[in-house]
Amino acid sequence: MKKALIFLIMVTLLLSACSNNDKSESKQDDEMTTFKAKNGKKYKVPKNPKRVAVLPAFYVGDFIELGIKPVAVSELAKESSIIKPHVKGVPLIGEDDVEKVANQKPDLIVADAQDKNIKKYEKIAPTVPFEYTDYNHQEILKELGKLTNKEKTADEWVTQWDKKTKKDREDIQKVIGKDATASVFEVEEKGLSIFDSNWGRGTDIVHNAFGMKTPEAYKDKLKEKGKGYQSISKESIDQYAGDYIFLSSPKYGNFDFEKTRLWQQLPAVKNDRVIKYQAEDYWFTDPITLEHLRKKLKDDILEKAQNDNE
Repeated sequence: MKKALIFLIMVTLLLSACSNNDKSESKQDDEMTTFKAKNGKKYKVPKNPKRVAVLPAFYVGDFIELGIKPVAVSELAKESSIIKPHVKGVPLIGEDDVEKVANQKPDLIVADAQDKNIKKYEKIAPTVPFEYTDYNHQEILKELGKLTNKEKTADEWVTQWDKKTKKDREDIQKVIGKDATASVFEVEEKGLSIFDSNWGRGTDIVHNAFGMKTPEAYKDKLKEKGKGYQSISKESIDQYAGDYIFLSSPKYGNFDFEKTRLWQQLPAVKNDRVIKYQAEDYWFTDPITLEHLRKKLKDDILEKAQNDNE
């Protein structure tokens, strides 16, 4: 009888402890904190968000790298063959799919600062808008890490990235030198676009990570309107072309200009230093995309340089 009584007391204590732990964990999950954005505005958000709707496609890979699989993402994310496998089964959100966002029961919504539906999202869950042009790829990862209580994970990625790209730069410059120039062009229906080094398309890898210089005329053209990107005519490409050309072609693009004499007479073309890729895979600047591009573009550059030396 005494043994049975002792046993019952132990079970009761154990169940009580488990119940207290469950309550503690539940309280921790529900805990709110204040997130201070770059512009100084403050937002009440979950301390440890579990169900995040990521509406700017540019940030989907950041959340995945931070260990948070979004419960909803922009339909634009599926255009990247690099990101697409990571969002398999995740609901895709169109421009005005507010109800579809609500159906996923998010506890946090990340939106683009220009999104016209922000006020509607705020009625669903805490919503934090971000302006794409306010951050480079490292800054936004750290900012999202701060938002989701994953700052350590973000900092560790940045540290490793800096180490790897430092070696990449050294390896590349040993082969092509420190003064080689590079131009990134994206094919448009009626012309070409050029971009600053924070606008994806491989620019942050080529210029920031690998240290390849931008032709002066290319830089001057970008300064004209201060937008970070500019349109140019195909016929003027010789003014902006560097020693290496990185040609970003969207699925809808048609670069028949490659058949023209002007294109064929460009030094980069004549020296087989043109690297082509699918634009949709190179639009984003998240950690998953950048790591893929870092490896591929380094291999491509070194392969072209090796062909020069043969």
